[in-house]
Amino acid sequence: MQKMMKCIILLLAIICSANAFAQSASDSSATTQTKNFTPWRPIKEENILWEKTVWRVLDLTDKANEPLGNNTSAFPSVLLDGIKTGAIKAYADKGLTQQLSQSSLNSVITCLADKCTYSEGVTHYGLKEDWIFDDSQGLMVVHIRLLATLVQENKTYKTLFWIAYPDSRPYFSEYRLQGADKNINCLTFDEYFESRSFSSKITRVDKVELSNVRNTRKIKESRIRRSRTSHTWPED
Repeated sequence: MQKMMKCIILLLAIICSANAFAQSASDSSATTQTKNFTPWRPIKEENILWEKTVWRVLDLTDKANEPLGNNTSAFPSVLLDGIKTGAIKAYADKGLTQQLSQSSLNSVITCLADKCTYSEGVTHYGLKEDWIFDDSQGLMVVHIRLLATLVQENKTYKTLFWIAYPDSRPYFSEYRLQGADKNINCLTFDEYFESRSFSSKITRVDKVELSNVRNTRKIKESRIRRSRTSHTWPED
């Protein structure tokens, strides 16, 4: 039995080593493709006892976010390629009502923050998350709803474009991370975000207080309370 377990562990190590070799042998703008997508479990509205919306910013200079950085990962290129091929839709607003055309996208990513390449100009990413207490599961569920590409200008952040993260998950699950940390090299970009392996700062919290009518299990009313830190994102 012990010999069998050792063989299994050795086999897994060989697989991960092979993936790492394939990544290092490939071009820096490409990652190993994979298929490992797990859809979210649906949450019924009547099972939501409490929720809040959290806005946060990821700094690419933070060592914890190194897998998303320009020197060790292809995420900026993977994201941009997904938009160019139509696998991901980019929007000018967080309401996702104004989809960017190819010409608009080209103008947005040209010469950012005195850097004349898209990858060098992007310094931060922004996330909008829903934190929901699901009564049916008896736990807090966190879903990323929006991902924004940001550049920092003085002490503020400029949003270049927004994407709907749930719609982009299948695409992100096709590519693995590249980085120095061997513990996360086997993760896809989707798994990286879903496992919350990143570091970030919360910039705003919108709390939605729900009044559930227990006998009908329907939401009767809701009220939003907003709190903001010293950071200025997202733009109102």
